Amino acid sequence: MHGYAERFDFDKQTLTGWVFDPEAADNRHVRVVALFDGDVLGEASPSGSRADLLKTTNQITTFSLRCSRRITALDVVSGRLIVKALSDGRDAALSLGDEGLASLTKAAVEELNGVSAPSYGLALSATR
Repeated sequence: MHGYAERFDFDKQTLTGWVFDPEAADNRHVRVVALFDGDVLGEASPSGSRADLLKTTNQITTFSLRCSRRITALDVVSGRLIVKALSDGRDAALSLGDEGLASLTKAAVEELNGVSAPSYGLALSATR
């Protein structure tokens, strides 16, 4: 599976990005789940597409996931929030890329210092 969770909006508690499983007959059956300490906070399936991804696949790839509770950058950086893609009995954790880790680390420090950080772009990539 391939994909990124590209943006987390801390005010709206939404995570958006894209995911693609080249082994799946239909990408609509791929699920993206957000887990906090093992509990599911939200899930979504791809529901849209992007021009840049249409060069790779004609299937839908983009998703927007809303979390059922408040999540902070510190939750993500500490590993308490995990985002996974699930497809046909397989799963792939969406891990933080260097840019996403830097952005979220900055936001986590701001949180610890009492500064609000409503939205940060992430570079979470699927690793399988």
